[in-house]
Amino acid sequence: MVASGLYLSNCHSKSLYYGFIIKRKAMDINKVTLIGRLTRKPEARELPSGQRLASFTLATGYVWRDHKTKEKRDKTEYHRCIAWGKLAEIALTYLDKASRVYIEGRLQYRDWQDKEGRKRFSTDIIVDEIIMLGHNGKSTTAQTDAAMAKEEPSEKELVLEEV
Repeated sequence: MVASGLYLSNCHSKSLYYGFIIKRKAMDINKVTLIGRLTRKPEARELPSGQRLASFTLATGYVWRDHKTKEKRDKTEYHRCIAWGKLAEIALTYLDKASRVYIEGRLQYRDWQDKEGRKRFSTDIIVDEIIMLGHNGKSTTAQTDAAMAKEEPSEKELVLEEV
């Protein structure tokens, strides 16, 4: 029996709740949700395996008021996003510089050595869902249901090869 994310069982547990013994299931979440604008047109790459990907940078803004000076401040963060397969094709076809999009995905950390031998690091968002937004935040009518397609890359696709 499952209730509110907890597995209820009659044996092998540590907690007793109304005659049921509760087993807690360990769950991890790696989820990113962003709404922002593309800083440039997505770039296409093809891996030696033939798998195609699209990479783009998404800018998100944050506005706050400084409590001491009462001045309005803002900051822009930049996020490197990578879409695979069908989502890559959709991004390459429909997205352009300054396109406003809703992105769902997960974080992926990578490290490698550059040509000078220095260790380099990168944090990427592996895109699982893209929704193209219009000026007022509503979905544009030109896009099809394919724009909301979810596609999960395989483990071997997650390893990017520097070209």
